[in-house]
Amino acid sequence: MNLFEYQGKDLYKKYSIATPKSIFINSISDLTENHGLSFPLVVKAQVQVGGRGKAGGIKVAKKPSRTRRAYRCNSRYGH
Repeated sequence: MNLFEYQGKDLYKKYSIATPKSIFINSISDLTENHGLSFPLVVKAQVQVGGRGKAGGIKVAKKPSRTRRAYRCNSRYGH
């Protein structure tokens, strides 16, 4: 089964398996709400390959302006 990370987390939640709080967004405009998350955040590109961290697909954002920058960097990888 090939799942994106957010799809796997949805399955975990369905079966009451604990997962870290997360959200899936399709565009930077979806970040206008807080969504109950606090900083620092981890911004991850959703692609079905390994090694996202080595490729730059995982970024840590310590403040809101860094979140937007991380999103722009990751948007080239896919979801």
